[in-house]
Amino acid sequence: MTVVKPKMANRCINQERITLMNSVVKPSKMPRPVSFASLDQSDLKIAVQSALAAAFCLGLPTGLFFWLITLQKSAPSPEVDRLVTFFSRNLVPPILLGRIGAFVWGLLLSKISGYRQWWWPALASLAGFWLGDSVLYRGWLPEGLPALFPGGLAPPLQFGIVLAMTVLSVTVCAGVLLGFTLLSWKASLMLAVTTGSAATLAAVITLMILHGLGVQVGGGNAAMPKATAVATMAAALAGGVVLAVVFSRYVRTGSSDQNVISDQTSTTGG
Repeated sequence: MTVVKPKMANRCINQERITLMNSVVKPSKMPRPVSFASLDQSDLKIAVQSALAAAFCLGLPTGLFFWLITLQKSAPSPEVDRLVTFFSRNLVPPILLGRIGAFVWGLLLSKISGYRQWWWPALASLAGFWLGDSVLYRGWLPEGLPALFPGGLAPPLQFGIVLAMTVLSVTVCAGVLLGFTLLSWKASLMLAVTTGSAATLAAVITLMILHGLGVQVGGGNAAMPKATAVATMAAALAGGVVLAVVFSRYVRTGSSDQNVISDQTSTTGG
């Protein structure tokens, strides 16, 4: 029978405690989950950068023609008249400008988020914009509303529904396709829901505020161009900020479905 000395026994117990603690605090190889509870300093920097990028790449190109009409009504001049005529003949509806802006926005998004393969976000943004605006410019939405409401809708309400649904369609399509660049269906769902909700809510709230201030579509005084320009800019700012922050968090954490599957396989020894 072996007798263990008290000092030796205490040493063995301490070693076992250290081994147990190391196993408890050992970091997991699984990717960190994406948290949306709060904004840190990097998120605020991304929000500011993405707001500027969204304003110049999304809000301005899609609403430029309407800004020019608003300027033409408020401060008419021969130069503005020539610009409005040029846009009316060549760039209306503003599909081309919007698609170019979406492509550039994708490039800037890759720089802001740190996503190295810049061409994927650029192509995904371009394709999302193209798919989304098809709802409006191919006539599905404007022709579908009268069929749903045979009695007709008030001009402000009909305009608000068309604009809100177009914003929702564009942002959801862009969010889904940008999630595919992250190889994650969860990212696609999260980007579509958060970006679509933020952009559409911003557009609707902006239209309600303008309506309360007297800018009522159908009431003359270039109300529709004003409402379109301002609401489009608000939607671009809100949607662009939310999309960039969420997208950047996925890029930082590496939370793609492919990474999760490979980590689980290596952990189980499969």
